[in-house]
Amino acid sequence: MSESRTKKIIHNSSFAILKRVVSIITGFITKTIFIRTLGLQYVGVSGLFTDILIMLSLAELGIGSAITYSLYKPLKEDDFLNIAKLMHFFKLSYRIIAIVIVCVGIILIPVLPFIVNEVPDIQEGVQLIFILYVINSATSYLFIYKSILLIADQKGYIVSNYQIIFSLVKVLFQCIMLLVYKNFIGYLITEIIVTFIQNYFISRRANKEYLELERYKNEKLDKKEQKKLFADVRAVFTYKVSTVVLSGTDSTVISTLINTGSVGLVGNYKAIRGYVSSIIAQVFNAMNPTIGNLVADNESNKYKVFNELLFFTFWVSSLTTVIFYFLLNPFIELWIGRTYLLSEVFVGVFVFEYYVSTMLGPIGSFRLGSGLFIQTKYVTLLMSVINLVVSILLVKRYGVIGVILGTVISRLLTQAWYEPYVVYKEVFDKSVKIYYRKYLSYISSTFLSIAIVKVISVNFLNIENSFFKLIVLIILSIVVNSLVIIIRYSRSDEYQNVKLRFLRLLNTNHLRRNR
Repeated sequence: MSESRTKKIIHNSSFAILKRVVSIITGFITKTIFIRTLGLQYVGVSGLFTDILIMLSLAELGIGSAITYSLYKPLKEDDFLNIAKLMHFFKLSYRIIAIVIVCVGIILIPVLPFIVNEVPDIQEGVQLIFILYVINSATSYLFIYKSILLIADQKGYIVSNYQIIFSLVKVLFQCIMLLVYKNFIGYLITEIIVTFIQNYFISRRANKEYLELERYKNEKLDKKEQKKLFADVRAVFTYKVSTVVLSGTDSTVISTLINTGSVGLVGNYKAIRGYVSSIIAQVFNAMNPTIGNLVADNESNKYKVFNELLFFTFWVSSLTTVIFYFLLNPFIELWIGRTYLLSEVFVGVFVFEYYVSTMLGPIGSFRLGSGLFIQTKYVTLLMSVINLVVSILLVKRYGVIGVILGTVISRLLTQAWYEPYVVYKEVFDKSVKIYYRKYLSYISSTFLSIAIVKVISVNFLNIENSFFKLIVLIILSIVVNSLVIIIRYSRSDEYQNVKLRFLRLLNTNHLRRNR
């Protein structure tokens, strides 16, 4: 990967990570106030409706990814005619999506009493709350297509800047609504207004960045171009259905077969995991346009770049998995109390599912960058079916643990092995056995780190102060995990290459500061 590409990744990912850090801090503050002012039942309803709206967003899945991939080449060649055609298609598609979400949301209102189970303490009407969630989801699609153009052109930092500003504005007004008025409706209306204004400003900035597109604003894709694009859209749609079902049906199954309050309990764990996952996702999102450019150029070092990215992902995934395993329950207990804790077995299954999904990041980036949409659409559909069936079967015996197990089993049986197979075959022209061996080696290192920290913490850490114990466990997890990885992989090419890139980056920053 060239230095210019590396710099673009670092620039975009830095702003993206900053955005997520700000979002995490503001989100954590808001969620804490939310729990303390409104209570668990509101958390459960919020989590349930959020997941239902994720499923409603199936109307969009496929269009964004397919058009982003289609933009790489015309952006590289400054082909503003084709860019304008794609953006016109994107604009019309997202307007239709917003209408579809509203219509489907209205249709779902009569069945809400069958989904929302055992929620006696909600003062506001459940239907009104759901309608506001639907409006917010639909509003998010207005103007948002312009941000895709900026991101595809490796200018994601512009989008991140606006999102940072408006996330701060949002948390300020939402906290006022919760602390001063204890008003859930006002909280939701604030979300809608800020989302709309944020997207409007991003759209206006994109218009200034690409003034040349104004000449071709009425140009449309011809039927042949539309046919090819729709083929990719259908493939990505089918693929993304599984992801939505995996994340969206868990809450529905728990709410329907256990109770809505349990959705709130699991939602606290998901929120913490989501904060970390979103930071990691920002790095991959910043890399995707660059990887797409790398693949488009057909550079021979793409396999080398992939292995470096896989090793880096392993280190981050392994470290966060170990920390999650030992700190999720202590942190939640310190944060909101023992009432909100789930079992250690639940935590183990929960963090394992996190590890498996996070490790697929490099595979996903190269699959998207290579336009491999059609090749993976059916296996992911199978994953969604397995997840739903297994979750329903296991929830009766194991409760919320069974639902998470359903997600783990469905992913291992499908996505975790098949996507690497497709990428290695289509992109690298190599045997996927190489990947499987590395994966088993990496996962064994993660389990080894957990075992070592477990032995040390049980036999040598007798600390009564909860906060101090939390800090010690974080330090211990980082040290043990890092030592295991260094000892096992310090002689590997991936370790040396990743190390060299970081040293170059540090040296570049040092030279800049000394100028």
